[in-house]
Amino acid sequence: MAPALSATCEARPSSGAAPLTVAFLLSVAGAEGPVTVAISYGDGQSGTNPDATHTYASAGSYTASMTVTTSTQSARCSAAVAVSASPTTFPGGNQPPNAVFKTSPTAVGSTITGQAPLTVAFNMCASKQ
Repeated sequence: MAPALSATCEARPSSGAAPLTVAFLLSVAGAEGPVTVAISYGDGQSGTNPDATHTYASAGSYTASMTVTTSTQSARCSAAVAVSASPTTFPGGNQPPNAVFKTSPTAVGSTITGQAPLTVAFNMCASKQ
């Protein structure tokens, strides 16, 4: 008697922001002979290569399932994938701040002059657009 065919699968990562590229890990036990794999990603897409990554373009909860088949048996496993909305993007993309400093007394170029002891006050203003 042939050992029972079994399959386990896992999504990595199993959650994240769209677009989310996921790799799937498939483990098969008890297979005798050649194995074929059918994959349903849960978003209307399908495939046959368990080593291929899949990208979820839209936010939602998905269940990816893999069916492993030999000439005499089949086994199925599934993995949940949670995709959140993309983070808000700003025109021009997310950019580092451009700090603007003002001094008192006022700097001329990169030089501040005055009589000793010289007290200098710095004021950091909002980013310059």
